[in-house]
Amino acid sequence: MDFDGQLEKVVEPFCETTGRKGLPPGVYFRMIFIGYFEDISTQRGIAWRCDDSRSLARFLGYTPGESTPDHCTLSLPENVCRWRFISSRSK
Repeated sequence: MDFDGQLEKVVEPFCETTGRKGLPPGVYFRMIFIGYFEDISTQRGIAWRCDDSRSLARFLGYTPGESTPDHCTLSLPENVCRWRFISSRSK
């Protein structure tokens, strides 16, 4: 099963076509899973843990020389979803 491919099809209607390249959905969900299974309650903690562990970075698809996403990048999808929900309620 191609998890990343399936996930990208699901979230495609919600993706922006302009601006900087976003965090791949598969990486985002893997980081959220890591936070859940390791009982890490903050995005900063999840980002630190993923950057600190070579095995977790590899699980996310990053090589040892690459940096994993920081907490600001990790919190962006949540903030966008919250903003869209609030703006849809105000109409």
